[in-house]
Amino acid sequence: MRKILGWAIFFLATLIIFANQAQSREPVEIFTDIDKVKFVSGQNIVLKADIVFYQQVNPFWEELAKINFSPFKLEKAVLGERKMFDRKKDLSRDFRKAIFLLSLPVSDCGFYAIPSFSLNYSYFKDKNEIKGTAKSKAVKAEKVPIL
Repeated sequence: MRKILGWAIFFLATLIIFANQAQSREPVEIFTDIDKVKFVSGQNIVLKADIVFYQQVNPFWEELAKINFSPFKLEKAVLGERKMFDRKKDLSRDFRKAIFLLSLPVSDCGFYAIPSFSLNYSYFKDKNEIKGTAKSKAVKAEKVPIL
């Protein structure tokens, strides 16, 4: 009975967290994730970013190809199609997936942080242009030796 109650509480807490993320009122939000936390020399890292934004907002997409991920090197940046995320009567939100292929020049094994990045945007409200910046969170990765 305790296990069932524990799982039920965990499930409800997870639902509440995701509901709060989906109902955020920021004009642009960036959620990042990597495909593998551990990598070896010569292996590329795939950083995935889900960018959620309101339809009226214009993110500056060309900035994504110029991001400095130091100490990692940006090999390639791919931007996915614009898709529907959330449709409401007053405000609609869309999203695009950005995929970054990163490599790490010759270095020691250990933990590395893929730095956060920002994306500028603008939108009009009451005939005034409002500019802002959305920022992602840093992601941890570990370089391990080849055994």
